Amino acid sequence: MKSRGEIFGGLVFLGVLVLLGVWISTGRQVPLDRSITGFSGLANWLKSQQIVTSKYKGGQLDLNDIGLRVLPLFDTDFIRKSRPAKTNEEYLASGDEREISRIVAHRKAANVVTLVIAPKWQRAARLSGYVHESVRLPLVDTARPLKQFAVSHGSFARPSRRLAQFETVAGTTAGLPGGLTVTLYAPQVFDFVAEKCTGLIGNDIDGYILIECPFKTGRIFMLSDPDMLNNHGLSLGNNADTAAAVLKALSGGGRILLDQSTFEPAKTWSTTYERTWADILVIFKYPFALIWGGFAALMIALLWRGGRRTSAPRQVFDDQIGASKRTALDAKARLFRLSGHDSELMEAHVTERCNLVATRILGPHRGSENAMVALLRILNRKNPALARTFEAAHGAALAPPTGASSQDMLARLSAFETQLDQVKHEFGRA
Repeated sequence: MKSRGEIFGGLVFLGVLVLLGVWISTGRQVPLDRSITGFSGLANWLKSQQIVTSKYKGGQLDLNDIGLRVLPLFDTDFIRKSRPAKTNEEYLASGDEREISRIVAHRKAANVVTLVIAPKWQRAARLSGYVHESVRLPLVDTARPLKQFAVSHGSFARPSRRLAQFETVAGTTAGLPGGLTVTLYAPQVFDFVAEKCTGLIGNDIDGYILIECPFKTGRIFMLSDPDMLNNHGLSLGNNADTAAAVLKALSGGGRILLDQSTFEPAKTWSTTYERTWADILVIFKYPFALIWGGFAALMIALLWRGGRRTSAPRQVFDDQIGASKRTALDAKARLFRLSGHDSELMEAHVTERCNLVATRILGPHRGSENAMVALLRILNRKNPALARTFEAAHGAALAPPTGASSQDMLARLSAFETQLDQVKHEFGRA
């Protein structure tokens, strides 16, 4: 049989779901910073207590007078990007309302002493305007972002008590006044504090909600339960007065920056900062250097390819006049020497060349007439002088003197080829 408390809790949860259905269907949602889980009330309260406070949502930032950055987390995992919700239930149960990357989170905490506030509530709490144990995030999602700061701070826990009170610890290096109390509903605490960390609010039995640990800036503060400072928690007990006193002590009297942004400028400027060449050269550093390297490689490839396509022709024969003809003659001379039948090979070559030219000029159906006879017959009618020189070159190539050297035979062959080209050109002009 269910107890009266369990039945009441179930009714509250059912009412929350009904209200959420109305909010989602009408599309009217309270902005995160002004909702019960937001922190805009903290800034207004601190200003009313004459504590210099400013909100930061992005843009140029001057860190000179900042004593403490308050960084509330609404992201359960800096490394993994949240996936779009497939159902209303999944959407309401998510705690990723303001995603931030691990690099940005580390840069924020490294620039100035920071108070990091762990997430606690699902989106359902903001949309409904009510907090209940049933709309808390899983403990693993709450603890994960603080662990991703790579700070050995301890472990998280949630006591069974629905309402708990914690006192500030006096005598620590943080300079908190002792005896101040914080009242929390369904608290989440550090049940174990690492050796190098110091508990500032709480005790070893009930756990701590605020601790101080070493970090790049010298130290970092971690708040396990956002209800100490958010719009919902400031109205509980003496939380408002305690929050003002604690934050004033942690900031050392400097300006308190309530950070509501998801990015951090690569360079935080001060009013007296003088720009140098180093600020311009930053565009050549990593990761921009990768872009410049890729651009340089692309330009080299384009210039090389363009040079290959548009460069001067290859000088196969070193541009020497007649070099290609001499190369051809040398090749033919070698062929003659290897064959051992120079005159027979010469005669076969000359006859074949005459046949090819006669076929090209007279056509493939010139009949069985001898090629040289056919060429001389039509050449005598068109250019008698050329016919005589061509016939003489042909006879010299076919009847070299006995014991003629290879060079002499090649010279005769070259003269014949020259006359044959003139014959082709003569009929080409017709």
